[in-house]
Amino acid sequence: MRLEDVEAVFEDPDPNQSFIAYVQQTLRHNLDPVGRYVTVWLANDAANTHSFTMDQMRKYANVCETPISQEVLERSVEQLEATNVVRQRKRGIYEFSVPDYPNILNRMGDTQLLDNLEIEIAQTLGNGDA
Repeated sequence: MRLEDVEAVFEDPDPNQSFIAYVQQTLRHNLDPVGRYVTVWLANDAANTHSFTMDQMRKYANVCETPISQEVLERSVEQLEATNVVRQRKRGIYEFSVPDYPNILNRMGDTQLLDNLEIEIAQTLGNGDA
C-alpha cells in the first residue's frame, strides 16, 4: 500500500461507503448522543490543545439546548474511555487515544452533525433513557 492509497481512502467523500462514514457509523453504534456531541466539540479544540478536562467537557455539554446532567456526562465520558475514543492521561486530564481522531471527526461536518446530535439528545433525555 502506498501513501497515495491511504490518502485516497481518507479523502473519499462518499457519504455512505467512505472511511469517514465508517467512523461515523462506528461512533453511532458505540457511543450515546451525549458522548458523540462532546467529542465533536473536543475535536474542534484539538488543534489548540491535545488534552482536555472534565470542566471543558461540561462546558461543551452546556452548549446543548437540552440540559445534560453531570451524571449523564460522566456516564458518557466513561463510555468514551471504554470504547478507547479518549483516555485519561492523568487524574482529570484526558486526550484522544488516537492522535488523528480530531482530524477524522472534523471531516464529518460539524454544524449539521451537532444539530442532529442535539435532536437525538433531546429525544433520549426526554425519554429518560440516557
